Amino acid sequence: MIERLQPRVYVPLVGLVLLFGSLFYMSIVNPMFKMEKEEHWNIHVVHVAEGYRPFKTESVQLFLQNGEGEPAEGEQVKLELNSQSGINEHRWMHHIEDGLYQTELSFKESGEWQGSVTVSNGKYQDEFPYTIYVQPGAEKIQLGEYRK
Repeated sequence: MIERLQPRVYVPLVGLVLLFGSLFYMSIVNPMFKMEKEEHWNIHVVHVAEGYRPFKTESVQLFLQNGEGEPAEGEQVKLELNSQSGINEHRWMHHIEDGLYQTELSFKESGEWQGSVTVSNGKYQDEFPYTIYVQPGAEKIQLGEYRK
């Protein structure tokens, strides 16, 4: 003969399974239940004292730190710069080591370039103003000048 378990044994067990299942689901779906703190970054620009050279490939670098002052690694860093005449440059910066991020640019105009650095990690995002200086001497090059 088959014994039947009493229904009252299943009720607390089913209740516990539903409770833990709901909490697990809410922790994944609803970010309010996550206990992560908001990310904050600091950037430190690596300045070139004499300014960047026009029409040369230059390394643009910055150091990125997390909120605790430690080098940040693995973040997505995008550099956006605009010249005074409206030339736009957008580049992803690549992590080199110890919070150092770098990209390569060839500036087609002298003077001050203003823009921003956007840092994100997939969950949080922050934007920082960014200004660099390109040495005088960037003028439009005539192709005929090099054929002489």
